[in-house]
Amino acid sequence: MATKATLADFEEGSDLPSGLEGEELVIDFSQIAGPEPVPDGTYVGEVVKAEKGTSKAGNPKLTVQWKIVYGEYKNRVIFDTFTLNQPVGLSKLKAFCEAVGVDKGFKGSIDELASVLAGGLASLFVTVRAGTGTDDQGEPYPDSNNIKRYKPYTGDVEGMIFGHP
Repeated sequence: MATKATLADFEEGSDLPSGLEGEELVIDFSQIAGPEPVPDGTYVGEVVKAEKGTSKAGNPKLTVQWKIVYGEYKNRVIFDTFTLNQPVGLSKLKAFCEAVGVDKGFKGSIDELASVLAGGLASLFVTVRAGTGTDDQGEPYPDSNNIKRYKPYTGDVEGMIFGHP
């Protein structure tokens, strides 16, 4: 007989809910909400990966996955996307690259740039963007994070106020 479990049933550090060893576990996500965006503020982020792709409109893009490395929201993930054939996207990409230490004279393919970016650190000025529109199933998009600005990370986390503008 299958046993229905929720996240509250799991013990700290355990792979199985208490008392379920040897029973079939049924996963139920119906009451589990996705993570809320991190609050507006300044965070230190590390580039986990950068991947080229194509937007829904058919434009070339670069999607960057950041991981927050300090503070209350440590290990939370934020995504950023740069449209590569528009001046605004390229301007934002240039500021991002300068913040993570990419040489100002860099010239190469988007794949080469993506490999250089991995592991880069920067101070991220993050805001919460209200969800707009609906997905393919008609569900409204949730609120998400938006990275407004990038600055080089100086190594000083003492003076940073996490989760505050």
